[in-house]
Amino acid sequence: MNIFRLAKQQTSPFRQEKRSLVLGILALSFLVSACSKTDEVMLFEIKASKIITSTENPFINIDSVALSEQYLYVSDIHQIKVFDLQGRYIKSLGKQGQTEGQFAAEVIGLALNSRKELLAVDMQNQRVQVFDEQDNVIRTFGTQGEHDGQFIEPQGIMVDQFDLIYVSDKARSDVQVFSPQGEYLYRIGHKGSGDSGLLEPESMAMHNEKLYIADEGNHRIQVFTPRGVYLQSLPGFGTLVSKQMESSMDDIPYQTEFDKLYARTRKGDIEGIAFDNKGRLYFIDEDRNAVKIIKNDTVIAAFTLQPGIKSADGIAFSKDFSQLYIADQGNERILVLSVSEINKHIEKD
Repeated sequence: MNIFRLAKQQTSPFRQEKRSLVLGILALSFLVSACSKTDEVMLFEIKASKIITSTENPFINIDSVALSEQYLYVSDIHQIKVFDLQGRYIKSLGKQGQTEGQFAAEVIGLALNSRKELLAVDMQNQRVQVFDEQDNVIRTFGTQGEHDGQFIEPQGIMVDQFDLIYVSDKARSDVQVFSPQGEYLYRIGHKGSGDSGLLEPESMAMHNEKLYIADEGNHRIQVFTPRGVYLQSLPGFGTLVSKQMESSMDDIPYQTEFDKLYARTRKGDIEGIAFDNKGRLYFIDEDRNAVKIIKNDTVIAAFTLQPGIKSADGIAFSKDFSQLYIADQGNERILVLSVSEINKHIEKD
């Protein structure tokens, strides 16, 4: 986009009114700019049923959440913080360092396997650490490097029904798959923007034997078989609302706040993704501080939260799918939402 700056240009009241109108249209369409069928998208606001903070051991830079039948696990700087499901702080795992049980900096992805072991991505130590129920490190895997089984900047982690382990790597721009014991098996995707291409992948989810990857750098969700065969990309989350939006730029001769917002509507930073028990895919649209819901490969709803979120990241459902937990990173808290309240909006018909 060419930007022209006119020295001390006088703006007519008509132009100011027109620009205000355009900005208003943009604001109203901001949430639905990621959907090709905007007339079918439901927009609503949900109030958090619970807010979890940590006064005993305050949050610093939370990233992911994982849930068992008893506990909520939250990844943070150098630690994993553990709460009961009522939000009471219990303990923390880890401290700064490079030996087993320690973390170099951020703990990123978290996952639980069928043996109730907790897997944690120790990004700057380029490894995954596995804890048993007694908080002991029972194994680690991964080293720094670009070869199979090595990591550069590991991010997300997911465990499937067979306890196979999927680890996304932001710098490698791929997903590596490991056995339950941490032995390298194969990789999924490659660096790029075409079919099966990935840029800065992070969150993952499995549903109906399909692997969904938040392809953050390409502003889309990629779908593969568990063995890595490319299937599809979910709808272009970076598309503009309409040609009228694009042509409206002609009426603004210099860089304004509109230009910045316009540029951001072309993108969409997709963060945590998770499926509910009805086959609907939830994901965080970080640029819009909203949660969007996909059904049958189409965005059907988008909602904001009360209180609002800022740079939210991880998202996970409780084991019984009655609660949705969101890591509100920018506000250093966990928001808990009632799924039944969400369903009241999206299941009206």
